[in-house]
Amino acid sequence: MGKGNGVRILAVDTATTWQSVAVLDGTEVLARSDQDAAGAHAKWLVPTIDRVLRANGLTLASLDGLAVSIGPGSFTGLRVGLATMQGFRAVTGLPLVAVPTLEAMAWNLRRASQPVCPILKARAGEVYWAVYQWEGNDMLRCLMEERVGPLELVGRSIEGPTVVFGEGWQIYRDELWRLLGDRARDMCEAHPEAMVSKRAGFMRKHLWVTPYRPDELGATGPYPNQHPGGAGLPDWTKSLSENS
Repeated sequence: MGKGNGVRILAVDTATTWQSVAVLDGTEVLARSDQDAAGAHAKWLVPTIDRVLRANGLTLASLDGLAVSIGPGSFTGLRVGLATMQGFRAVTGLPLVAVPTLEAMAWNLRRASQPVCPILKARAGEVYWAVYQWEGNDMLRCLMEERVGPLELVGRSIEGPTVVFGEGWQIYRDELWRLLGDRARDMCEAHPEAMVSKRAGFMRKHLWVTPYRPDELGATGPYPNQHPGGAGLPDWTKSLSENS
């Protein structure tokens, strides 16, 4: 088994219908499992984690940290992921890092010269989106903060050549093309793999832009957007509870 920087992280993403479980060692993916959970994250997540760890000779005790997607996304999926990782944290005492999903998706398109716009499905007829710009391979600048709203707002908010991708784009592609009008000629679609690959690598930036020793990954973690132990969830996750 390969070695990264010696700090092994169990990373879980349940923000969408796709469920992803990966074990990261620095910038290296040691193990990975992606599947369409179709709203059954509660059924599949723990067995998948167990299978991934066992298949690679690992246990929770051999890990140095935990990471989980914090959304935006399905409230039910996020709740399952957070509750599971909170439970692991309570049992093991391992630090827990929560990572924004849209920003993590943008990290799959590090070679993009144009702005990138990840889009995820929200409630009926609405999506989550944000716009980012790569400056070199290591600097991701946010051009538009995370938003949620109807498709019309997406169509009005995207200006100039932009790379669009994500579950929301796939679902509402035809309608978004229509809303973009003449500007659709400037749009570029990322390969669908950009949605799937982030399931394995979506924690890398938050954990590995600067190498952290296990003792540096404290209970609150090194990044301000994370929610240690699942505490302090953003308000939008709570507002979705009645619509999931």
